[in-house]
Amino acid sequence: MVSAEEICGKLQKTFDDAMVLEVEDKSGGCGNSFELLIVSDQFDKMTPLGRQRQIHTLLREEMKTIHALTQRLYTVAQYEKKQKEKAEDADTDAATTKEKLPSRSNSQQ
Repeated sequence: MVSAEEICGKLQKTFDDAMVLEVEDKSGGCGNSFELLIVSDQFDKMTPLGRQRQIHTLLREEMKTIHALTQRLYTVAQYEKKQKEKAEDADTDAATTKEKLPSRSNSQQ
């Protein structure tokens, strides 16, 4: 069985400059399903497939027991853009929700 801590430790050796490096066990503790979030400029000029191949190569032994591995691999610029878009979407959703709320009349109080 592989743990999130083991995977994180192995990845930290390669991505010691990572802005974000998160490993989450999505299998409820049995170690067969993980989600990765790595933000590093080492991914610059790499295709998404190239990034995934690099992770699979680094985790070659661990992959023998892992059933599912979700990988979110970004450069710092890509991650910051994604975070900005996420914040803008949240602001838009909040404004839309406010517009849809019915106004209370004095008779309801």
